[in-house]
Amino acid sequence: MKNLFLKLFLNLFSHIPPRIAYFVADILYFFQNHLIHYRRKVILKNLQNAFPEKSNTELQLLYQEFNRHLCDYIIESLIFSRLSWDYLNKRTRFSNFKILDKYYQKQNILFLAGHIFNWEYATLFAHHLKMRNKFAVYKASKNIVIDEFIKKSRSRFGITALTMSQSVKKFIESENDGNSAFLMVADQTPARPKIRYDLKFLHQDTPVYNGFDQLIRKFNYAVIYVDIQKIKRGEYHFTLKELKPKNGTWQANESVDAFFKALENNIKNDPANWLWSHRRWKHQKGRDF
Repeated sequence: MKNLFLKLFLNLFSHIPPRIAYFVADILYFFQNHLIHYRRKVILKNLQNAFPEKSNTELQLLYQEFNRHLCDYIIESLIFSRLSWDYLNKRTRFSNFKILDKYYQKQNILFLAGHIFNWEYATLFAHHLKMRNKFAVYKASKNIVIDEFIKKSRSRFGITALTMSQSVKKFIESENDGNSAFLMVADQTPARPKIRYDLKFLHQDTPVYNGFDQLIRKFNYAVIYVDIQKIKRGEYHFTLKELKPKNGTWQANESVDAFFKALENNIKNDPANWLWSHRRWKHQKGRDF
């Protein structure tokens, strides 16, 4: 019964016109910023540790701006599956697609992005790719209704959504001939037993997933970072940036370092637009890893 109501809510809300949906986002922002304060301590602590040079006033302003982005993201994610291509295409810009020309028909590509708002819109650029097979990798939800909703939302405009385990299988099956592309949001925090690598990220020792590094080196995929910028409410700019090994061949975890360096630069360009509400640094070096 609970899942039935959830499915009904998701279906009904996804049909709300954007103008009304953003009005709901404004209401949600008011409650979050003034009453609920969802994960306020976590957000402010993360911001303070990442930007020690900023004053308390600056951090508070970033906190408020982040809340605005978070509420917009929640609403946009709920209505995304029903928005038309024409509507989305008018509000989304893509740059530097020419760097892909040398890979078509020659080498498959792994596109890497971070949890920068709104990463859900990143699947739109798949429509412009000349590759035959296009996949978006996502973490499966334990709730079947939410999982189906996410899968449906990310399986639009010529892209197929795959769980992490499905994507590994597809990597192995796909011939490296330039006809396959994978999109992955790669800045999740690993569970403590799965920590295999850590690095300095935003001034902090940060455990990270490095599974994609093994796939890149094993299957010799090209690596492209998807830089995300929020132009204004509901409008985004995606810039493709090529990541290359220093000496021609990726060394162990070199692609992980390159990805997080690109992500850090992306965050610094617009500090409030990353997902600060997650406990990225809950595992401490020397204690947990």
